[in-house]
Amino acid sequence: MVENMIRGKKGEGTWFHEHVADMIIAVVCLGLLFFVIGRVYSINHDSKIDQVTGDLEEIASLIKQVKSGIDGKILVSVPKNWQIVSFYQDYYKPVQCGKYCICICQDFSIDSCEKEEEYCADFNEKIVIRDGKIGIDKTIELKAVKIGEEFEVYKNA
Repeated sequence: MVENMIRGKKGEGTWFHEHVADMIIAVVCLGLLFFVIGRVYSINHDSKIDQVTGDLEEIASLIKQVKSGIDGKILVSVPKNWQIVSFYQDYYKPVQCGKYCICICQDFSIDSCEKEEEYCADFNEKIVIRDGKIGIDKTIELKAVKIGEEFEVYKNA
């Protein structure tokens, strides 16, 4: 019996030789699968970072435009179900924020905004988000107005 396992039923290659090749192929395929999944995740994550960073730059541009006396509006399309939030109180904001800060976060919590440092931008002016936050579920139009010394950003209805 042991001889049959080693030699095979008809004297062909051994059982070990026949199945080792299958195992090696399976391991290589699994390795390739994990590599492809990792690359897809990385590309998706990088595109979200680029998208959010671009939207923060657009918001900064909008504030500069309104500051110079020109009405303005922009389109933003941050990832679905994310929030645009402003922080301007010293005791209640992410640690990476300066005096005035706008963040684009996965939810309305400081913890969410602190996880992704590149998703926050500092400003020299106080910027208030109307209703505290702007939830995003599609591409939206944002407007800003200057009220006294501060700026209010809101979703254009």
